[in-house]
Amino acid sequence: MKKPSGHLLFFSLLLLSPLAFGSGDLGVQVGSLYKNYNGSAEKSSAREDRLIIDRSFDRWRLGAGYQRASIDRFAPRDLRVEKYHVDVGFSLTPDIDWGLSYLVIDDNLAPTDGGQVYGTTFLYRGLVPNTAVKAGYHYSDYDDFSVSQIKAGIIRGIPLEGMRLSIAVGAGYQRLDDNGGSVYIANARDHYLAPYLKIGAQRGPWHGTLGLAGRRAFEVAADGRRVSHHAMEFRRSVALQAGRRFGALDIRLGLSHHEAEELPQSNRLQINTIGVSAEYRF
Repeated sequence: MKKPSGHLLFFSLLLLSPLAFGSGDLGVQVGSLYKNYNGSAEKSSAREDRLIIDRSFDRWRLGAGYQRASIDRFAPRDLRVEKYHVDVGFSLTPDIDWGLSYLVIDDNLAPTDGGQVYGTTFLYRGLVPNTAVKAGYHYSDYDDFSVSQIKAGIIRGIPLEGMRLSIAVGAGYQRLDDNGGSVYIANARDHYLAPYLKIGAQRGPWHGTLGLAGRRAFEVAADGRRVSHHAMEFRRSVALQAGRRFGALDIRLGLSHHEAEELPQSNRLQINTIGVSAEYRF
């Protein structure tokens, strides 16, 4: 597979930059995440940094992002990963949104180096008041295998006095297709079905979310902006995020805990993360 170009982000931002002078809404998000691998056979810790820029207009949105990760391994060579993504969204009607996404991976060790992820998402708000239906399909193309993912769920908004709650419930399905007897996924299942639950709350400038997810592997998340491309099966996950808005600035702190298994070694481990992010909208 052809290795991704390191200039993808440059051209994405070049595309976005002239739009910054037009009418619309420009957002810039930066964040850092620290991971601790407890019980891993090959990893000790990791740091991830990301930059996302998006531009919203009356009926459409354009986004681009870059993620860099450094993973400390017990083996002589550490992992170095870069990921680039671009995405575009359209409001077909006031009740229907449609989006497309593309992500590419640059990994110095894993056989998923050069992997490309294509996706589409669909959101419909016209079912009943304060309720939306969301569905998406993503295809991850790697040299020795591929992953097809379907995710669907219902989002319900619950307005309360002085507060707004939201509940999202659904499931994600991943199917792995082995193209050449890859050892990398030898101990993985052929398919995964992972239910998820996300509860959000907002009161004034304060907001927070609690998320739960079931067993999955090689998952594509955040509407195609993130992907798990290492041979890791997540058995269960819990994530908590809290934040506060200061005018146009939004600052968030997140914690998560994952029960997981390294697939090539069939080794159980726990992954704990802490991260901070900030978003400013111009």
